[in-house]
Amino acid sequence: MAQGLFTLRQVNQAIRQGAWSAFNPPQFVEYLCVAGGGGASRGGGGAGGLLTGIIPVSAGATLTVTVGGGGAGANNALASSGQNSVFGTITSLGGGGGSSGQNAGSGGSGGAGGIGSPLTIGGQGTSGQGNLGANGFLVPATGTAGGGGGGAGTIGLTGVNTQCGNGGAGIASAITGTVTAYAGGGAGGSDFGSIAGGVGGVGGGGNGVINSGTVFAGTANTGGGGGGTSGSYTGGGGGSGIVVVRYPGSVQFYTGGSVGLTGTAGSGASNGYFVTHSFYASGTLAPTTPVNLAPTLPANTAVFYSSGLWTAPAGATQVQYLIVGGGGGGGRDHGGGGGAGGFRTATGLAVTANTIYAVTIGAGGSGGGDVFSSNGGNSIFNGITSLGGGGGAINIVGGAGSGGSGGGGGRNATAGGTGTVGQGNDGGIGTLYTGAGGGGASAAGSVGGVATGGNGGAGTASSLIGTSTYYAGGGGGGSYPAGNAGGTGGIGGGGNGGEYYTTVAGTAGSPNTGGGGGSNFTTTANYGLPGGSGIVIIKWS
Repeated sequence: MAQGLFTLRQVNQAIRQGAWSAFNPPQFVEYLCVAGGGGASRGGGGAGGLLTGIIPVSAGATLTVTVGGGGAGANNALASSGQNSVFGTITSLGGGGGSSGQNAGSGGSGGAGGIGSPLTIGGQGTSGQGNLGANGFLVPATGTAGGGGGGAGTIGLTGVNTQCGNGGAGIASAITGTVTAYAGGGAGGSDFGSIAGGVGGVGGGGNGVINSGTVFAGTANTGGGGGGTSGSYTGGGGGSGIVVVRYPGSVQFYTGGSVGLTGTAGSGASNGYFVTHSFYASGTLAPTTPVNLAPTLPANTAVFYSSGLWTAPAGATQVQYLIVGGGGGGGRDHGGGGGAGGFRTATGLAVTANTIYAVTIGAGGSGGGDVFSSNGGNSIFNGITSLGGGGGAINIVGGAGSGGSGGGGGRNATAGGTGTVGQGNDGGIGTLYTGAGGGGASAAGSVGGVATGGNGGAGTASSLIGTSTYYAGGGGGGSYPAGNAGGTGGIGGGGNGGEYYTTVAGTAGSPNTGGGGGSNFTTTANYGLPGGSGIVIIKWS
């Protein structure tokens, strides 16, 4: 796994050298740069190239960030490669497109060949970024099986007599504060019902299908390759890429991307902070007036922005807590907003002094592309679980997810997801043309207007960190036609819905709020936005 690359020794040395002291801007930043995945035909699409590392940054410099789009799938032809992602001088190459009756494309990871006779060759991966795509395979007395696209971690697999090739595995990273896999290869598909479709590589690779137009794209913002199908249908598109930048401490020195804080601090939990900038679309990392993102905590209080361990201090017998799950991802197109993560708070939970307790922070769910958006992850402390929010519906294909709060329904009156009693509320119902808002901790998601997206449900405030702060707002739904506003995210970190086919994009749920992601369909990106990660706050007595 690509862990955070800074060791404790490196951080301490940097502090001594003044690289990260007080309000001095960092001299180095850590990055994860993943390109767009390749589209699929019969053969699966190759994953986008994945690069991680540390680079120096000059004081006052602005760095350009380009997030590559996924390649389009193809019908019985060579699919498109994904687009490159760029951070400053770092370039990750788009994944190669999968093929049908021709050799596959090369890129960050190679696309896969589609047929076995004549043999079609998998594309090459780029050293340090990805791996080789598999060749097509001839199934005796049956037909051909598409191969799996390469992933960042392993090569794509060639099909066998009973199954098309699986996509190569991606690589996991904890740079955002939650362990997430990226750059999985897309699986192969086929025309022949006597064999099974391949399985997409972990890290957003799309599954393969057999002779079906219901295809699986690579997951948005993972760089996963698209899943293959038969020569009669168009394969799945590749997933868009992502760029994440972080630096130690709690002081924000840059604008750009979705800004969050990871790590833990407070009584029994101190292990340091990182400021993160997650780019789901292209932008800039630009200097700004420094601001400390960490709250001044009341006595006997600990806050977890990422998973960790809490040791109950001497004398502790009970805690007051707030536990918020990760928000659901937003749906694409005229889709629904993501539901907020479950919100649970109470007093009097028994603890034992000097005992170590695991704390799990739920990740935000992925936005929907050609595949469903995903639910957020659960947040857990001492036997109490707040469920992740439900993903928003994607256009007219498939319903919204249920969870802490339910995701919003999509167009054609798609039903919203169901919220969990004591944690959240239902997502709204879509209209004929617009998506509904995801549910929030305090209110259900709103139904959209005739042309405007529905608003996300409101979250709920807590003062456990010393100031009244809202959490668990639902994501806004998508609009239709162009020129009409998407829904507003619910107070508490809910992302806004995008405006249909314009440059007015939706927004992701805010990190560490459990806010649902907004629906999205701009002129450059047709995929929903991720939900915000969750949070756990503990106050002991």
